[in-house]
Amino acid sequence: NNIWESVLGASFDRPQEQDLQEMEALVDAAMQQGALGLSSQVMMPPGSLATTDHIVRLCQIVAQHHGIYSTHIRNEGTGVLSSVREAIEIGRRGGLPVDVIHLKIADQTLWGRMDEIVAMIEAARREGVDVQANVYPYTRGNNNLVSIIPPWAHEGGTQMLLKRLQDPAERQRMKVDIQGTLPGWYNHLAAVGGDWSRVLVSGNTRFQGLTMDRVFALRKADGARGDLLDQLFDYLVEEGGSVSAVYAHHTERDMTLALTQPWCSVGSDGSAYATSGALRRGNPHPRNFGTFPRVLARYVRENPVLRLEDAIRKMTSLNARKVGLVDRGLLVPGGYADVTVFDPHRVSDRATYEDPFHYCDGIQWVIVNGTVVLAGEQHTGARPGRVLRHVAPRDPDDVDKESQG
Repeated sequence: NNIWESVLGASFDRPQEQDLQEMEALVDAAMQQGALGLSSQVMMPPGSLATTDHIVRLCQIVAQHHGIYSTHIRNEGTGVLSSVREAIEIGRRGGLPVDVIHLKIADQTLWGRMDEIVAMIEAARREGVDVQANVYPYTRGNNNLVSIIPPWAHEGGTQMLLKRLQDPAERQRMKVDIQGTLPGWYNHLAAVGGDWSRVLVSGNTRFQGLTMDRVFALRKADGARGDLLDQLFDYLVEEGGSVSAVYAHHTERDMTLALTQPWCSVGSDGSAYATSGALRRGNPHPRNFGTFPRVLARYVRENPVLRLEDAIRKMTSLNARKVGLVDRGLLVPGGYADVTVFDPHRVSDRATYEDPFHYCDGIQWVIVNGTVVLAGEQHTGARPGRVLRHVAPRDPDDVDKESQG
């Protein structure tokens, strides 16, 4: 998205050859400066404007630097199978590893078909395409309420979107697309079966921590008019076109099946929040605080679908190797001393959807770059972190060997 907007801005114009060459030059420069690879979000504009061919061209530049293609696929719902196929095709044609960001089936009409996706990825791997994935250990995802607005309404950026949200004719067109499920578009409302009680406001608004059915009831009590989509449009206008939300749209069975695959790592898909101060805001997804201890507590100790050593690998060395960080992720002589010391009998997450601002229990010591940052579960005030830049694997087979376990 950054590459695309750097060249084309907020317009929906189709890129010309000169535009694509400029994008290639930007990707090449970033890789030379140590970028880990190319990431994409092709579900919503501007990323959704890119075709498979566009992405392949940029990935071929990344491949020259031994980087990775990390993708938030085009459609996690009704189009999830074709979207995974597209990611595989990009890896094959681009000649580089692919990592599917938080693999899931986020539409109830396709729940239970994760085995088909696993089989598809396994087949590609047997053919020599290095396809991997990651998951977060929750069955709710985080997006924005504005994702319920059809893609065409986003052209021109936020200000143009806000104008359209206040135009009666444009509103009616949006309603038709939202209720009719515009072909090729991942409709987040359809993904939760149109059930507003499965959409939780996580943004920093007066309704944070409430499900949207409760929001609509409160707004109606305050005199709000129109149907529920009118109220959604009004709410977005009041909040400047952005309200973060949590969607209950995938299942434990599908998530666990993905989690247990040897080529699937664990990632939080989170941000840097804190329980106090400037970094405490909104009602964020609990994954920001609880992802890794939750894996250790729920999927190793309580519901043991993973061995402890496999869970650790999925959270450390597998992720490091994916992005070419060869001196991190393992406890070996000569490696960077990044160490987490935890009590396997006590480690657990405490953050919930309703009350997310809680650090975990049972992580007692953390060492970053050889410096103690957490001592006896108390922060020392040290900040020894460094920018991590891409380094090509010393052995071309390193990444694939690690992904095989």
